[in-house]
This record gives sequence, structure tokens and C-alpha cells, in this order.
Amino acid sequence: MADTTHTVTALYRDAAAAERAAERLSAVGIPEHRIERFTADSGDIALGDHIVPGGLLGALNSLLAPEHEGQTGASSSVVIVASHVPAERLAEARAALGEEAVEVDDNGRD
Repeated sequence: MADTTHTVTALYRDAAAAERAAERLSAVGIPEHRIERFTADSGDIALGDHIVPGGLLGALNSLLAPEHEGQTGASSSVVIVASHVPAERLAEARAALGEEAVEVDDNGRD
């Protein structure tokens, strides 16, 4: 049976807070190659390799109603994604990401 792993995602208002979170992830043992950073300029947000205007609300709007572009925000945000986090490190990863995050979520299992 394969080891259970998780993907943990966090949203930050600025790049500095996101970078501090990535450093905390590394400090609790999450390898750098498992930590991804996505920058959304001018209120846009990255969904995979697709940029959606309007920040998180615009992204949700795009998913629910793809024909609408959503509202464009004025601030930048950064999403940190930690993939293949071992189950025994999940609480540490969530705590590391949660210190300055707007929101933290994990998908259950990879």
C-alpha cells in the first residue's frame, strides 16, 4: 500500500509573506521541489497554468460561470502549493502555511 500524501494550498496577500511560508515549509521537512509558487498580478489568480482575472472570487466565478470574466482586483496575491506532503507532516505543513495566510486548504489525499 502506498504512503498517503496530501496537497496543501495557501493564499497570501503578498510575496514576502508567501516566501516566509515557503521557508517554514522547508524548515519542517518539505522538500523545495514540492513547494510551488504562483503569483497573481493585478488581482488575477493562477488555476494550474491558466490565469483568471479577479482574484479568488473571480476564479470561483470563472469555475461556476466560465462565460463571465469576474471583477479585476487591485492587489497582488501569491498562492503556495505544497504537494505530496506525507500524512505525518500534514499538521506541521498546515501550521507553517497558516501563520500569515488568508486561507489554507488541503485536498485530503494525493
